[in-house]
Amino acid sequence: MSISSDFQIAVLPGDGIGEEVMAACLEVLEKVRRRTEGFTLSLEQLRAGAEFYLEQGVDITEEDMRSVQDADAILLGAMGLVNKTVAGDLIEEGIAL
Repeated sequence: MSISSDFQIAVLPGDGIGEEVMAACLEVLEKVRRRTEGFTLSLEQLRAGAEFYLEQGVDITEEDMRSVQDADAILLGAMGLVNKTVAGDLIEEGIAL
């Protein structure tokens, strides 16, 4: 059995500081990719989290959740906004894998 050298990564930056931290993380991954041979990373940026929920009424779309489930790995940023709850629940609980 051969192991694929192309890794599908679902990138969920999240909200607030999650987006800032994710940007730095992706810079590091790019440097690692350039210096390391034998594999590639296919990064798929997806929107999810509290801010997305407030805009769209769902914390992640079904289509994006399928992409997350099909990915080889998930790069998950911080999710949630200060003092933002819906019906007493934290919005980001629906993303918990």
